[in-house]
Amino acid sequence: MKKFLLRVFFFIGIIIVTVVVDVVLQKNLLFKDEDLKLPKEISILIFGHSHPANAYNTEYIQHAVNLGEPGEAYIYTYYKAKKVIENNPQIKKVFIEFTNNQIDKGMDDWLWDDVHLQYRIKSYGVLLDKEAIQLLYKKNSTGFINAFSKSLFDNIGSLFTNKKNLILKGGMGKFMPTDKIIEKPKSDSIDKKRKLLDSISAYNILYLQKLVKYCQDKKMEVCLVRSPMHKSYDVSYSESVFKTILHQNFKDVKWLDNKNFPLPDKGFQDSEHLNSFGAKVYSQYFNEQVNENSNNIRQ
Repeated sequence: MKKFLLRVFFFIGIIIVTVVVDVVLQKNLLFKDEDLKLPKEISILIFGHSHPANAYNTEYIQHAVNLGEPGEAYIYTYYKAKKVIENNPQIKKVFIEFTNNQIDKGMDDWLWDDVHLQYRIKSYGVLLDKEAIQLLYKKNSTGFINAFSKSLFDNIGSLFTNKKNLILKGGMGKFMPTDKIIEKPKSDSIDKKRKLLDSISAYNILYLQKLVKYCQDKKMEVCLVRSPMHKSYDVSYSESVFKTILHQNFKDVKWLDNKNFPLPDKGFQDSEHLNSFGAKVYSQYFNEQVNENSNNIRQ
């Protein structure tokens, strides 16, 4: 019995040591500082979920990199942004997508449901601090443990691969082109089938506040921006709450509202996202806003 217990403890010890070594290697090799360096002329970062990923074609925006990723909650944006900014002191401006669906209670799923944890922990788990880990574990302990365990094995193969210019290669978000065009609405009226917003994602908003404060502490110009949406997209269900949060939680933050930027139907892939044509037109306009006349950005 004693020998059996010794073998069990020895086996557990090997597992613990293996996990610790793996975590240490991932922390040091997945995001090496030299791999995160951007060209000196890059001074603008754009963050957010699928809206900016589809809206900002940086071929038409000087000095900018698009780090938007579909399905990304602000908790992951926060730690990703910190890592990028820490390694690029030339960054002067940060634009963060802030739009109606990001306050919805459903965003909690993006933070800690099983599907999102699997993907985000693999991508950015090693960047999380104790506070974030405790939160995710508290909200979905089984999902977090499974995602963390899986990431230890999934990331082994990429530990020693060449990740030079990781950001420019789209490894932390990128512009996503598409030629898809929105189906013609049955009428010009806005679809108002949505229920009024009755609850919000407090944690998603909290981590947006953390990101804004981090940028402000770094003396960078930080601005919340709402990308264009199709006229058929109904914001009435949440606009009042959205504006209240904007004015109460971000009253000292610059706000650039391009929701109603004029684009034809052929510029949208659906009611919330631009396609490549729309992104080109809008990005050229956005370039003028942020690189030529900062007065267009309203407080």
